[in-house]
Amino acid sequence: MQSSLFDPVYQQDSIPEFIRSLMEQGAALSVSISGGKDSDAMLRFLAKLYQANGWKGELSALFCELGRIEWLGVIEHIQKLYGDLSVPLIKLWPKRSMIGEWQHRYETIISKQEDKPFWSSAAARFCTKHEKTQPADKLLRGHDFVVCAIGLRAEESSARAKKPRYQVRNDIASTWYKTPKEYKTAEEKEAWAEQAYQLWLDSDRKGRFAITWHPIHHWTLEEVWNYNGTSSADVAHRTTLYRSGKVKQAVAGFPCHWAYAAGNTRLSCSMCVLASTNDIVNGAQHNPWTWAELSLMEIVGGWGFQQSRWLASLSGEVLGMSLKKRKKLHRTLQELSLVKPLPSAFLLSFLLNCRSEHLVFWTDTAFLAIARLIIDMLP
Repeated sequence: MQSSLFDPVYQQDSIPEFIRSLMEQGAALSVSISGGKDSDAMLRFLAKLYQANGWKGELSALFCELGRIEWLGVIEHIQKLYGDLSVPLIKLWPKRSMIGEWQHRYETIISKQEDKPFWSSAAARFCTKHEKTQPADKLLRGHDFVVCAIGLRAEESSARAKKPRYQVRNDIASTWYKTPKEYKTAEEKEAWAEQAYQLWLDSDRKGRFAITWHPIHHWTLEEVWNYNGTSSADVAHRTTLYRSGKVKQAVAGFPCHWAYAAGNTRLSCSMCVLASTNDIVNGAQHNPWTWAELSLMEIVGGWGFQQSRWLASLSGEVLGMSLKKRKKLHRTLQELSLVKPLPSAFLLSFLLNCRSEHLVFWTDTAFLAIARLIIDMLP
């Protein structure tokens, strides 16, 4: 049963007084979402909070489309969720898709005759900066007074635990309100945000005041599942059903994206440079076309996708998921309206305009041939 807004952990008292004052003064509330469990729970919570308090600032959900590296059905899941909550959804597109960004970096590095990785990493998070933050900031600049909510939780890592609950969004806030560089701790950044807000009010609201807020920073994983209307036990049960071949029973009625029922612990890109072993293997098995493309990029570029793992080395795991099982999954997802088949008019147009040698990539035989090619190219 989904938790109530007035359960202890979700009481309105859990909202920082500073954030409450911003919302009562009419700040726009933009919620960054990805289709993952954390952003799902965050928006469910904020949509109720927004309505319960009668906040007048504009409420919207922002989704940055990353292209073909997204999990199948992410768009459909997001559209259903935000339609159910009656929250306007704004889809944003970065300058390049995620895969396009990696390809561009590779070409740039080659043109400079350098020898360094072209993939993003924990130390080079341009995937977040270029693909999500910059497109969101471009839209948020349309507001003079805005709070951007992000579903980041302290429990996920020690680095995230040290993040402030809220801080000035320096990239778009006017110069007078940006957090000084010497402010390093979460407490200092929060204190400056409150001071900067007073400066903004004292200046008769001169310029743009923007805040980044982490509404579920203190939530546990179980609280996230509960607020989404499920539980860790239910997710584990569905994963067991899925792995035993009972796909429909596993995904039917599940309130979050179906990839969790298929065994993923997080939902980011279908293959993420920061993913765990479990999630990277699961992503490769369920998204073989993307896996094949990225594996060939590894071999041509000479750098592994992750520092300790090449995607190309997962060929055995990818081929371990039969084409029959994959087809059964796709049929089930379509039956349950978790993914939408391409319109016949689009397919006909594509066939008429596609060169014959490209059509081979639509066949299962072609995928197997590509996988074997990758195996043969491995050292």
